[in-house]
Amino acid sequence: MFLKSFVKRKRPLSKAKQLLFEKTLPTFKIKLEEIPDIVKKHDKLNLEIGFGKGDFLSALATEKEKQALNIGCEPYVEGVIGLLQKIESDNIKNIMIWPDDARILISKLPSCSIDSVYILFPDPWPKRKQQKRRLINAQFIKLMIEKLKPSGKIFTATDHHEYANWILHHFERSKAFIYRDI
Repeated sequence: MFLKSFVKRKRPLSKAKQLLFEKTLPTFKIKLEEIPDIVKKHDKLNLEIGFGKGDFLSALATEKEKQALNIGCEPYVEGVIGLLQKIESDNIKNIMIWPDDARILISKLPSCSIDSVYILFPDPWPKRKQQKRRLINAQFIKLMIEKLKPSGKIFTATDHHEYANWILHHFERSKAFIYRDI
């Protein structure tokens, strides 16, 4: 199993948010046993890991990747609720949600099934003793190599200089990726 790269904290939800979480999430939540059927139904699969409140993922689904299935992974309830609100207000149909550790979902996806992965501003875990919790590491990259299509891409961004170097170092060591600064 994986060492968690996040820490969940429970906060009470308003009745409206609780209702949204309980009533709307089941419609968009991925069930692990349904993954093979879900993947077969779509020609293109995008994945965002850590979608926050869902701004990028909802824009991707409604503007850039309308024909693709766009899957968002977010362990935090408030983030999931933020995306559910966007899904409802914008009537988005091509998003599915995994409200837990992304690596669990990714490990269940078929080989060569992901077109694009977006990892935007992951937690840098800046202290030396915390670095073992960083999402992007050799184990994660090995998993991504197996799950990405041959032409698949990983887009990542961080505003933490030391973590940016860490990320670049790990991708370069894998020798499976070509770095392009966008």
